[in-house]
Amino acid sequence: MGLHTYHDRSWGTDVQPFGGYVAMYCNGALHWSARRVKIILASGAEAKTVVASRAAKETVSVRLVLVDMGAEVHGPTVLLTDCKAARDIIIKVGSSHRTKYFERATTLVKRLYLHVARR
Repeated sequence: MGLHTYHDRSWGTDVQPFGGYVAMYCNGALHWSARRVKIILASGAEAKTVVASRAAKETVSVRLVLVDMGAEVHGPTVLLTDCKAARDIIIKVGSSHRTKYFERATTLVKRLYLHVARR
């Protein structure tokens, strides 16, 4: 129950994979999207991290609309993934030699995570 977002990407043989997400509220889909990732990535974890950032941005918008409508949204919104490497990229502060070229695409989701972690 509550607000949560699932995100995933397709990798396959395509250089620019599709990435998608769905924002759920009380087990009903409120907002969803699927489109190509516009940067060329070297791994699936990087693609999932970029899609997570896009999903986080849209989830913030959905959360603000719900609050404006008077819906009760308690606590942080969970962003769900099935990739531990993507989670590690998001949690790690700063960038490394492997992540610096797509750091701009992941800044938002990292900042949102740090905001919740400081509470």
